[in-house]
Amino acid sequence: TMANKANKDGVNFQQHLFYYQIGLCHQHKDREYSILYEGADSIYGAFDDVILKEEGPTPGLLFFQAKQVLDSNKVISLDDVFDMKKGIVKYMESYGSYLGNHQCQKDGTPNEAIYWTSQAIHESTTKRFLQPCQDTRLPLQSVGPAIKKYRIEDWKTLLLFDIAWKWAKICNPKAESKQSAEYICNAVANALAYEILEISEDDKVKFREGFLLEEPQYLASVSDKARSFREQFRLACQLQQRKSEFDIKSFKNISYEAKLFGLKASDARADSVRFEHKNLDEGKLEQFFHAFRYYTEVPKGEEMLKILNSLFNGDFEEKLFENHLIPKQTSSKKVQTDQYINRLHMNSLIEMIKLKSLYIAPRISGVTFSEESSVELRKCLEKFTDQAKGDRLLEIYAPYVLEWTAYRVEKELHKFCTCIVIKEKDLAMLFEKLSQILETHLENELSVIVVLNVDASNMEETNKLLKKVKRIIHISSNSLPGSNYQDELLEQHVEMDFDQFSHINLILDDRLLPNTTIIHEEEFKSIQKRAELYQIQQIDVKSDLYMPEERFYITRTLTDDHNREITNEKLKHESQQRVTVIVDTAGQGKTIELLRIARFLNEGDGICLFFRARTIADKLRRDTPESCMSLNGWDDFIKLLQIAPSSDVVRNIVVQCLAQNEQLYVVVDGLDEIVETYQDYIITVIRKLIASKPLTVIIAARTELKPKLKAAFNHADFYHLDQFAYQAYFEELWLNNSAEPATDTVRQNVEFFLKHFDSILKRAGCKSFLEVPQLCKIMGTIYKERIKRENFLLYNNYEIGSIYDTFIACQFGNLICQSFDSQLETHVLATELIKNYFDENHEKLAYDIECSTQFGRQQYHKLALFGLVRLNPTIGDRSKSGVEFIHRTVLEYFLVRYFLTHDVEASHFVQFMKRYFCVSRVNVADKFIDFFLNDETLLCKATRRKIKRFLEQDPQQLATYVRIALNNATFNTLRLLLREAPSVAVQSLEFRFGGIQDSKKENVSNEINLKRLGERQLLLLLGILQRIDSSNALILNLILEHDLNEEDIIEVAIRKPFPEVFDKIMLLFADIQKQDTVAYTKYITSRLSRYVRTLVIHCYVSSEQLMVDKLRKICIEQIEADVIRRVLTTFDLLDEVLSCIETVPKGKRFIEEARCDILKKILSFLEMYLKEDDLRSRKVQHAAKVATLQHESLRTLLEHWLE
Repeated sequence: TMANKANKDGVNFQQHLFYYQIGLCHQHKDREYSILYEGADSIYGAFDDVILKEEGPTPGLLFFQAKQVLDSNKVISLDDVFDMKKGIVKYMESYGSYLGNHQCQKDGTPNEAIYWTSQAIHESTTKRFLQPCQDTRLPLQSVGPAIKKYRIEDWKTLLLFDIAWKWAKICNPKAESKQSAEYICNAVANALAYEILEISEDDKVKFREGFLLEEPQYLASVSDKARSFREQFRLACQLQQRKSEFDIKSFKNISYEAKLFGLKASDARADSVRFEHKNLDEGKLEQFFHAFRYYTEVPKGEEMLKILNSLFNGDFEEKLFENHLIPKQTSSKKVQTDQYINRLHMNSLIEMIKLKSLYIAPRISGVTFSEESSVELRKCLEKFTDQAKGDRLLEIYAPYVLEWTAYRVEKELHKFCTCIVIKEKDLAMLFEKLSQILETHLENELSVIVVLNVDASNMEETNKLLKKVKRIIHISSNSLPGSNYQDELLEQHVEMDFDQFSHINLILDDRLLPNTTIIHEEEFKSIQKRAELYQIQQIDVKSDLYMPEERFYITRTLTDDHNREITNEKLKHESQQRVTVIVDTAGQGKTIELLRIARFLNEGDGICLFFRARTIADKLRRDTPESCMSLNGWDDFIKLLQIAPSSDVVRNIVVQCLAQNEQLYVVVDGLDEIVETYQDYIITVIRKLIASKPLTVIIAARTELKPKLKAAFNHADFYHLDQFAYQAYFEELWLNNSAEPATDTVRQNVEFFLKHFDSILKRAGCKSFLEVPQLCKIMGTIYKERIKRENFLLYNNYEIGSIYDTFIACQFGNLICQSFDSQLETHVLATELIKNYFDENHEKLAYDIECSTQFGRQQYHKLALFGLVRLNPTIGDRSKSGVEFIHRTVLEYFLVRYFLTHDVEASHFVQFMKRYFCVSRVNVADKFIDFFLNDETLLCKATRRKIKRFLEQDPQQLATYVRIALNNATFNTLRLLLREAPSVAVQSLEFRFGGIQDSKKENVSNEINLKRLGERQLLLLLGILQRIDSSNALILNLILEHDLNEEDIIEVAIRKPFPEVFDKIMLLFADIQKQDTVAYTKYITSRLSRYVRTLVIHCYVSSEQLMVDKLRKICIEQIEADVIRRVLTTFDLLDEVLSCIETVPKGKRFIEEARCDILKKILSFLEMYLKEDDLRSRKVQHAAKVATLQHESLRTLLEHWLE
């Protein structure tokens, strides 16, 4: 056995060797092993410390002898090696003893016999005979400092040197003790002495002269061993006497006591004698030295403990290892034991250690409990664990903080037994783990399991554990009828470090805020409040801020009304108690810029709270409308934040933390996205907010809300986004996208797209669309595949409803259709089913969001796969089911489709009509309604009935709706209005091309001014009027203007000019003439002077020339000459011509040829209808005026006519 057993360091060193070898073997799952601590002396001798048997890929048997010394500087010297009691001979004899034991027949010879030591090898002496060696076993993942391994390769030289070393010591005059020498191989020593030493009669010996002088004749006469021994002896003397060189000739004529050599007479030459020691012949010695290893510089103490902990991946617990791996000695005399440890045993022990380290009570910080607090608890636990019989389950109720009770229960239990503390969620896993642990380990190491907060439905799992362990303690934060003990605490039992809780982490929108909230002890005197404060580990505060999708983002800037750039830095330093408003059109990118501004404001010391207007509206909607008056200031505004955990204590901490900041910003986005009533409520809330606290509010809304916001906030600054660089966007999207490198075809198509698209949009009246980021994204989707094709073509319908409809179809096609084969019927059916799901669920989601209906959070999450919906980045129940459309306009598209095609709740339908149907603002939803009404078969019968009922409820509003429909150019909507409105209301409409009559301005007017309509709009209006039931009356109302001071439609058509409208009206006049010639003639003649005057002033193009001819033809063919003559008598046409012929209206240019042509036709008209006397007097009357004309051609023409 190991020396120095009485020293605990030695015992630890041996045990650590044992644990270390277990750890190395246990790392390899394919290697089975069994290992014994302290085998029998009678079998293993000095190698009895650790016996290791390995199986698997490299089976083997290893013996270990552990040796450590207290002096860390002591090294293994040659004296240690050659010591006949403690040196290598001891291990040779142990090896020989084992070879003769029956255990050797059973287990075989050892592959390695290892001398395991903390010592190093003496560099200049011992190391000469050792060679570094590698492990013969499979590589093992060791840790810590490398253990140096050596073996004795030339063992015969070493045994010769054993003799030389001991003779050199005899010859050293400075040697302290002169004892009779002992040799590992006595026979070889005796034979060498016979050849090298001379023995005199007086029991003296001396070295032969030939040996010392290295005489050739002598060397030739002795054995090879004797010749090689001479160098070994010289080296031994040199090392003994610590000289750099040594000449053994100095021993000439010196005699030594024969007894010091300890030799026996021999007459054999050394070469004839074999190496042997006791029962070890040369063959067995060869086996021994092949197996023998020095493992040196082995770490010990704390260093080895660290290595062991790492080797067992942190699952090393020395006390537990000693209890279960080191056999208990029954007496002082060591006896052999068969307590081998194997992988199964270690797995169980390691699993137990993992359990004990993993399942512990939550650690308590910042709170201390008085000793008095645990007196009753300790009594209860002692009584429960000491009982031999009785209930094995103890129920404890923790009324304040579960962790407090668990921690104190564990602390008390550890004073007299072992335990683990486990949560409910780990119960099933624990039962499985306990099945992997040996019963002996469970019995000794797991007296009690403490289970936390198990639901009554899971108590069955708890009861199953009683089959594995003796006792279970269940601690619950809910009072149970069967509770055995209630852990009552008083204020004096709990001391808190309030300074620690003054620095609770407060996370606002994923940003850690500096929180130095002062926690006042007097506010937390009750045990209940202290418990609540303790349980606040971190406060998470969420506004509506999120990280938007910014791929292909094009930098934008804010500008004011004077086109001056407004930087984020300027916004940041706006004076307090101020409102800033960002207004722009739908889809312009207000939200993404507002999010970027909010993140910028949050980067410094400021705090920015970002809210959707819908969030505030939802808060108001949940209460009564009047409750908006309760949001009287900053503290109540905090209620809009999502705060977790949620309690008054937490909310007060948040309020204090935010109040400390002097730079507060509140950002409100999408004010236009909520109904008008709640817009007014929110404006009221904001006004109260800025009145209660110095802060800056930034609002984003569509342009149509600018007047309302200006009226509400007198001193607000209004900004808008600069022009969107659509060319840069498309180049980034299609040419610089690294995910899909551009081909030559794509480059050519993009160049064509950018070159021609602007002009196409301009012709279509949609140029501004491409200056809107949202519509650019839509175009990117529409052209995603087309831009890659040869023979690239542009779409030609850029009406906004058509654009969105194409966008939705392309989004679906790009994602879905390319995955299916249109030639396979099953694939076609699958595509149709997915399309139905796509349409129905997007429409229903839009309806649910808009109408704030209740629906499940998970119901629409899969829609995000289609790319039109994203998971809502905020948490909690805000914004309904956690999903939202990628843009408000996309929601409105599906919302309109749902309302028009489904029978929805009446109240929601009315709200929809008031908000989107013929509203007096530029509304994208209004365009979507008109687009879908192009195909009225989509309109369900119930929706048509509701529209009819809606219009019947307030028929006086029809004129307003018609005006808005005309203003918004939504003619499909206009057709529906005139078709479904009450006939009385329709017939009362009055179409005019002038202002509202003064007499009607104070009343609700049915007059509709058409003055601003273009030619196409007038033609569409005429077409609609012709197809409704009251068409005749309405058409007459439109074309006949009885106020001679106002233009009628013919005059407008001449002035604009609108040749197609003029022709259309001429056809309608033809019908009127057939029905009532007198009325027709009267109307034409009454307005003839206005027509002629308009023709003279505005006739500059060929279409107007045609109008002149058509009017002349009407006069000639359809009106009697006397009637015309009477008109010309009262109306001085020549004077009108002379006054206007050289007038150039704004926006037109003087065309001499056209002026001359119309002048000739008017003069001819005068000659045709005026009598000769009347004509002559007119010429004389206006001769002087002719002379004043500036254009010679006109003057000459008229002078010739006068003559």
